[in-house]
Amino acid sequence: MADDNEQPGLGNNSEITPAANVDEPLMARPSPLFRRPTDGYALVPPVYFHIEAGEWGTHEYQLDDQYGGQRYTGNTNDLGVLFRSVPATNRGGRGHFGFRARIRNEWQPWGFVSFDIATKPQITSFQSGAELGARPLVTGTKDPRASAVVHVSFDNGSSSRAIEPMPGHWTYQRTTDLNPGPHTVSVEYYIPWGEQDTGRTSYSFTVVYDPALITLPKENDVIREPRPEVSGTGPNDGVTVTIYREGAAGGSYGQATVRNGSWKVRLSQDLPAGPLFFMLNQASRVRTSGIRTRYW
Repeated sequence: MADDNEQPGLGNNSEITPAANVDEPLMARPSPLFRRPTDGYALVPPVYFHIEAGEWGTHEYQLDDQYGGQRYTGNTNDLGVLFRSVPATNRGGRGHFGFRARIRNEWQPWGFVSFDIATKPQITSFQSGAELGARPLVTGTKDPRASAVVHVSFDNGSSSRAIEPMPGHWTYQRTTDLNPGPHTVSVEYYIPWGEQDTGRTSYSFTVVYDPALITLPKENDVIREPRPEVSGTGPNDGVTVTIYREGAAGGSYGQATVRNGSWKVRLSQDLPAGPLFFMLNQASRVRTSGIRTRYW
């Protein structure tokens, strides 16, 4: 009698032939993922792309400008990621791109992204070549679709964020004095990632200080001493004022430096009797001022 565990027709030492190996179905090719830009971004061309093919490894890719017909090709890095900055065709303020990679010798399905193409921020408060004070108030416009904030910098120094009082408008007030003379102010979008163009625009201008003023003596005062103390105010600390008579006759009568908005000096030589015109000669690119008095 056969053992209960034996199969009919098979001996105890017989071998079971395994089923034939069947290839697993090919894995579906992943769709590309646009990290940047994504739908809704407003960017200044050229546009910086960060795209993941979806599978590790170096893959051939195609990046197509759908509006302009331009195709960009190359290879992803060994993580299957593309970082690249390319121009973008502007159609009605929009850009549209497609991307696909060749994975396991076959092209994956196209992935697409659309985004807004923003205009550069502009300065509207003055034109290049303007004469401004030591602490310029700069205002301008930006693309209201652009989520990036506006930054302002002077003479290629560090930048500061502008205030946006309403959509599409910005303003920035400098808080420290610029020296008299030529300067440059630049305005751009602040975009903290990648190599995205910031839409930087620069404007030249010249700083001309407002004049320091004489407050004592006053206009038409009669001076009773030959070397009086002369004092006044000034909007720009550090400016040196030199006191002269009209036509600079007799040379300098004294110098003072504006500190905390004021200055004073006792004249260094005697005044001649008769009508006088005190003139303040200040640093280059500083407007002059003066008063008429008499010494008797």
